[in-house]
Amino acid sequence: MLNFLISQDRYIPVKDILYSIQQVLPNVSHDTIYRNLYLLANEKLLEMTNLHGKRYFRFACNLMEITNILFVTYVGVQKHLNFIR
Repeated sequence: MLNFLISQDRYIPVKDILYSIQQVLPNVSHDTIYRNLYLLANEKLLEMTNLHGKRYFRFACNLMEITNILFVTYVGVQKHLNFIR
């Protein structure tokens, strides 16, 4: 999901994010995407706006400023990733 958002330089509607993820994970639910988007927005990794009654998200961080991010890849499993350039 983050790779898709990083590759775009605009606000993306949730339906487009869901479609891009379902190309890789066809069984992922709309609720799962929303929960993850809100989590990432609360952590200030994503910006969120509401346009015409729909939520739009965009990547908010400069990768050069990130040192450690915690991603949950499987339920109950956590992994630290370093973005050091």
